Amino acid sequence: MPNKVVLESAALQFAEATANPPYLFDLGPEKGLLNALADTAATRGAMALANAWLKE
Repeated sequence: MPNKVVLESAALQFAEATANPPYLFDLGPEKGLLNALADTAATRGAMALANAWLKE
């Protein structure tokens, strides 16, 4: 039985956002980059909030 992999919240969100077609490699460099940036936009906002909280 394989071991269960536990991902951090941001990694899990990105994995779920990119798990279904269209895949980044199917989109080509320009559209793939735009898609990846859109998928990570919410994650970056959450990370900025966490960083602000940690600095207080």
